[in-house]
Amino acid sequence: MNIALFFLEKKHVLFEQKVFNDTLAPYYDQSKPRNMSISRLTKLIFAFGAASILAGCSYDQMVKMAQEQELRVNPSPLELHGDSVKFDVNATLPVGMLKKNRLYTVKTYYNYGDPTQDLDKFEFNDVEFPNQKVEQPSISKSFSMFYTDEMESGKLFIKGVASNLEKTKFKETPEMEIAQGIITTSRLVKNAYKVTYAPHGYNNREELIPTQVVFHFDKGSARLKSTEVKGDAGQKLDAFIASKNATRTVKITGSHSPEGLESVNSKLAEDRASVIREFYFKKMKQYDYKNMADSIKFETVAIFQKWDSFVKLINKNADLTPEQKQEVIALTKTSKSFEEQEKDIAKLSFYKTLTESIYPELRLSTTEILSVKPKKTDAEINVLASAIVKGNAGPDTLSYEELMYASTLTPLLDEKEKIFEAASKHHGSYQAHNNLGAVYLEMAQKATSNDELKTLVEKAQAQFKLSINKKANAYALNNNGACELILGNKENAIAQFTEAKGQSVNDKDVKNSIQGGLGSAYIMTGDYANAISASKAAGDEIDGAVFNLGLAQLLSKDFENAGKTFESAVYINKEDALSLYCAAIVGARKKDAAVVGTELREAFKIDASLKQKALNDLEFLDLREDPAFKAAIE
Repeated sequence: MNIALFFLEKKHVLFEQKVFNDTLAPYYDQSKPRNMSISRLTKLIFAFGAASILAGCSYDQMVKMAQEQELRVNPSPLELHGDSVKFDVNATLPVGMLKKNRLYTVKTYYNYGDPTQDLDKFEFNDVEFPNQKVEQPSISKSFSMFYTDEMESGKLFIKGVASNLEKTKFKETPEMEIAQGIITTSRLVKNAYKVTYAPHGYNNREELIPTQVVFHFDKGSARLKSTEVKGDAGQKLDAFIASKNATRTVKITGSHSPEGLESVNSKLAEDRASVIREFYFKKMKQYDYKNMADSIKFETVAIFQKWDSFVKLINKNADLTPEQKQEVIALTKTSKSFEEQEKDIAKLSFYKTLTESIYPELRLSTTEILSVKPKKTDAEINVLASAIVKGNAGPDTLSYEELMYASTLTPLLDEKEKIFEAASKHHGSYQAHNNLGAVYLEMAQKATSNDELKTLVEKAQAQFKLSINKKANAYALNNNGACELILGNKENAIAQFTEAKGQSVNDKDVKNSIQGGLGSAYIMTGDYANAISASKAAGDEIDGAVFNLGLAQLLSKDFENAGKTFESAVYINKEDALSLYCAAIVGARKKDAAVVGTELREAFKIDASLKQKALNDLEFLDLREDPAFKAAIE
């Protein structure tokens, strides 16, 4: 045993105790006959030592040959889409590199400081690649990393490890950088939406309201009876004219009943209209209209030998049976003349009912007056709304619609806030709650700190939820989706915009905003096909929607359309530096240095801060030494 220990020490070969116990001890057991010579024991020990040395040599050889391994990363540099960085790595080893009972492991990790993110491993062995002595072993693997902002400037490394199968002995290759940093172009997405206000319901334009007065006449007569003048019709017309309402038109219609002289006297209906016109002018003179009458358009109409009004009265009449109604109406539709049809009707068994309940209602003159609806001026509404919000006037001083409309008379968000607070408190409609939230959302867009932004968005969302609880509506759902976009909750944003899309609404701005918001959210999730569809539907009236369309096309590698879309975005907004910058990225992806230089120069004229971004942007990694790029940066 001393000889063995001496030999091991001289050769500097270390054996585990288990190896000695299992392999050498049986030959050195004093209780058993010593049938092995010292020379044989020495040979055995030499064999173990040689095997150990050969094993060490195989690790060295594998590590040395690993220098010739081929590693491909796609894409390179890495790219962020949605929340993830996904890429493929292909490792191909030299022929004959793998050894029997040996593993070659490729460790992959992304280093962006502390901590380093370890990724999956590749493992090669000669069993799985039986032809490796004549064919190069190759493995491809897909990776995915959840992205955080600290990772942008990191690096992707691999390290090879040659080991035994148990991995108790190994030798490592030096680490090798295979990809530099992460392209974050997808983060350039804009929140493309419009803050939407529910309609106030108030019509501030001139409205005409109809007033109708009906005078009845005796059979065959166009004389205005005193009972009619002193009755309800005369008093109603007298009161209307006396009030001197601003009147635009007066239409006076005279008609007759379909019988005898009534039906053949063509002037009877006309005279009945004329007599009421004269009565109207007499009343205007009485109430001193002066020149006001000249601004009123008078129209007289005579309805002669027509069955329309007659048929309507027949259908409404309760004294006639359905069969009688059908019979009399059928007679009015024959090809006979009006007089002949009237004579046929006169032969009906129930003709007396017609003469008593239908015909008198046709001997009349109807006056329809279109006058201007009285309204408060904008100045009056503004003053009264201010009094309401200050508590100096009761909430019923203005109608709900007038109070909501008052918000459009001031550009100040603080004043709008107070008006909608009053409308929400006193009326509690879904429109008022939405509009109050919309004011907070607009305030959030002007916030100067993240804390202020978050507070205002939370206040806005509280109002939108109240609005939706009152009634599911596209205005509040769209606005709530915008809040989720601002907070970075893209899945929630998609849910809100999708629900808003399902609501019935005719407002074009709301429809376009919903599509624009969906386009933004889909880009954030890496769903570029839906992003393209939604952004196209949003049109060019939603700020950022056209840019997002170009960005989605760029990220989906549709470079031709992306370039055209960014060109359109710049046409719409000449100061859109980011669209010019992205047009340069399209040029870089197409390896067109001239386009890159031209677009970057124009972008830098508008926004000089983009110059530093371009210097660090891995989109331009391969062009940093190109003269066109350098000229644009200088």
